[in-house]
Amino acid sequence: MTDHDVLDDALDVLAPYGPEWHNGLSSHGPMAAEALLRMGRTEAVMPWVQRYVAHLAPAPPVAAPLADDERLAALGHHSAYPAWLARFRSELAASPPDDVLARWAPVLAPGLFGAACHGVLRAAHATRALTDHLSPQRVDELARGLAYWSARYQTLPGRPTLSGGVQLADALHRVGALELPSRGGWLITEVLAPLPEVTGFAGAVEALEPTSLSAVTATFARAYLAVDASGVIPLVHAVTGPTCLRSLLSHLPADAQPVALGAAWQAAAALYLGWGERGLATVDPSDARGLDADELADRAVASGDEHAIKLTEACLREHAIVPDPVYLLAAADVCERLRA
Repeated sequence: MTDHDVLDDALDVLAPYGPEWHNGLSSHGPMAAEALLRMGRTEAVMPWVQRYVAHLAPAPPVAAPLADDERLAALGHHSAYPAWLARFRSELAASPPDDVLARWAPVLAPGLFGAACHGVLRAAHATRALTDHLSPQRVDELARGLAYWSARYQTLPGRPTLSGGVQLADALHRVGALELPSRGGWLITEVLAPLPEVTGFAGAVEALEPTSLSAVTATFARAYLAVDASGVIPLVHAVTGPTCLRSLLSHLPADAQPVALGAAWQAAAALYLGWGERGLATVDPSDARGLDADELADRAVASGDEHAIKLTEACLREHAIVPDPVYLLAAADVCERLRA
């Protein structure tokens, strides 16, 4: 059995289930399966997926595709997920995946925070899987990812386009100085629901100067290392959310790429406001000695946790592009703090 077969078989196992758990958490099944494969842990994919499906709610009933004049009004309406799925299945049956992504990624980018970035994450993992191998399972997974992104589409205050004059660390400090009202709830989106009331958030995120994706991911990896237990899961997404753009930016026109990166920074900044008040960790490079990709991948598998798997893979991907010990330390940390 090839690596391609393993992922496609895993997607077959996950196909009868919807995009969320019974309690409203987002499904990480397809994303973690693809991340395990990407780390070379093919043998771990099917056992992990077969355990994971016990958490998932069944797929909703099939619906008619959204009509052209219904699409924009349906953005952000979770009840429209079946109609979005039917729409994207129809589009992908008629056009190559690259064409569908080029058409929709610019539309969806401003709302990538939806479901704590899980829509864009799912679409990005599916996109990367399709660059390796074209199969019906992977095309349908892209349809599911785009549908979930569309149904959970959510914008945040401000429109950051990376055209300000404030450096990243200073912009994040401005965000951290703000106060988020408490409304209760336990889902990330529930905790951050009062964000529109926070005076200064829009200005803080819009002030960011042109920056790189690597700078954003490294900064939030440092923010992750500084959080206490309550902030581990939210700050994982502050790293994995921006990192996933690497699979999507090439599908955006040049003028839309800063908008997408700005939206990823904005989403990560919102997570930082909610949970990252302890600032950024100071990293000693010597602490990362002895940590390598194989060992960290093994630790992620041993943890069994979907967030540990995904953050480890994202950090290894970022470290391979711009080496920084913060990525290795974040991967090692998450495998210790999160165990299924």
